[in-house]
Amino acid sequence: METLSSRSTYTVDPETASLIEQLSASWQVSKTEVIHRSIRIALANEPDPALTPKAVLEYYRAHSVPRDWQETARIVDTLRLQRHEDDQQRTSRHD
Repeated sequence: METLSSRSTYTVDPETASLIEQLSASWQVSKTEVIHRSIRIALANEPDPALTPKAVLEYYRAHSVPRDWQETARIVDTLRLQRHEDDQQRTSRHD
């Protein structure tokens, strides 16, 4: 068994306490192990932190873009159209 290096006390609501007990029985582990596993599962399911523009560029320099050239062309056309529409709205405000 793993040696515990830190001891903490937490207060949970009755529903959470009941859920911990249910998982403990279902997984056939201690309540402490339920909390350990739950924290690891929660962290594994967290979305990646927001990337900086620099990190995105570095990523795509090292990896291929996850789409084919037709999809890329469609996206470029859509963005070009949106920019054109934005330009028209901006210039019509000043008329």
